[in-house]
Amino acid sequence: MSTVALSRSLASEVVRWRGSTAARLPLLAAGSGLVQLGLVLLSTAGPTWTAVFAHESLWVVLTGPLTIALLVGSTSRADRRARGGAIWWRPVDPLRARCSRFVVLAGLALAAHALVVTVPVALAGPLGAPGPVPVGRALSLVAVLWLSTLGMIAVLQRVGSRWGLLPVLAAGLVWAVVGTLSAESTRWPLVPFAWAVRGALPLVGTHANGMSLSPADVAAAASPWAPAALGALLAVPALLLPAPSRPGGRVPRTEARVPPHPRRDALRPPPSRTDRRTAAARRPHPLGAVAATLAADPVLRSAPLVALVPGTLLRWWPADESLEAYLLLALPPGSVVLAVVVWSTLAPGWRAVAARPPGPGPAAAAMGACAVGVTTATSLAVVTLHVAAGLPPAAWPPVALSAVATGALLTTAHLAVAVRLGVVATLALGVIGVMLGVLVGGSDLRAALWMVVPWASGVCVDPDQLLVTVPVASALTAASGWALVRAARRAAA
Repeated sequence: MSTVALSRSLASEVVRWRGSTAARLPLLAAGSGLVQLGLVLLSTAGPTWTAVFAHESLWVVLTGPLTIALLVGSTSRADRRARGGAIWWRPVDPLRARCSRFVVLAGLALAAHALVVTVPVALAGPLGAPGPVPVGRALSLVAVLWLSTLGMIAVLQRVGSRWGLLPVLAAGLVWAVVGTLSAESTRWPLVPFAWAVRGALPLVGTHANGMSLSPADVAAAASPWAPAALGALLAVPALLLPAPSRPGGRVPRTEARVPPHPRRDALRPPPSRTDRRTAAARRPHPLGAVAATLAADPVLRSAPLVALVPGTLLRWWPADESLEAYLLLALPPGSVVLAVVVWSTLAPGWRAVAARPPGPGPAAAAMGACAVGVTTATSLAVVTLHVAAGLPPAAWPPVALSAVATGALLTTAHLAVAVRLGVVATLALGVIGVMLGVLVGGSDLRAALWMVVPWASGVCVDPDQLLVTVPVASALTAASGWALVRAARRAAA
């Protein structure tokens, strides 16, 4: 049997993903560019080209890898849910199919890198940046970012085809963290995670931690093209390596259905009112039913282990710094992942759940209560652990109150977005929100923007701040719960 040509396979992939959620994800890069430009305007008296390119380091070390992982993971999730769209069983060579998908993903990644660089550069000039627009520097940064992430795209593509969305996001996060930590080490040529960051540092003019480069630094005079070439070459073995097996998915077992006995069913009396009351009394409460369903998920069963991560940091960091790291780097991303896992677990059977009494409203309320319960229990355990490790006992009430209020708001809001718009939209919102939370909560911008960035409100533990953040978070949590119920009813229709 003849196989499909590469050109036809590529055309099929372009048509398949045109207009999809993945095709709209580069707009997330445009939003990230606007956020970076806003931070430039807030942190300096006037925009300068040095500041504009320095703030691109946010995309280089964190937002960019997570966006690329989200881009690859969204296509993998859609592909696995559709079981390949019947392509897995057609005469398409696996290598050609992988290369076609890779070309589409590489094109979308190029669009994302171009938007995140050109949007702030194009707007900084009219806003007062002195001197001519550094077009060559901007184009070089786009090219280096794109070439150095080609290998990451190919590797994550293989991860996604095998394990799905969440492992891709986990791999993207590991890629970002390890790349940032090893970009300026002497062994960076041996660490593929570091190539994208290493190549961009001379062009953005900062260290991997965001501090400005001095002319004496090694990275300031390094060539960006060697790491970019290594990143691009990494895609070759990642694409050529044969797949161990075709991803399938579980096929539901079909059991022989015994036809009803006509005479026996005709003689059976209709259920009485007492029988219906007994059945209603035996029906489990929505909260217990949803909790039992979620408890079967292995990811949710391991959620309490998140409390052990700050405990590990306590070996090297003081208690207050470790707790701040949890409130900025673990609680907001954890609420996003929790919302994605909860809805991904319940979504396949949601219509069946909603078709039975008491309906989708109580089931949605139970879903939100279970998710908020996990976040609350984890936050209380983490704060208690830090008090036992040396945090003053008087700090427990305000920190616990702030953590619980922030976790409830973020979990409910992200869950409502997941039910209404999908898990990819939730993850995209989470990427931007976590970036804003880290920037505002971990810098001097906290004093000016703490009221408008809920992802950073966990570290606002002063009494004057709590008088604002806790009531506002409670009101927004109630509004998000109402939106969650409405979205759940719509999802069941």
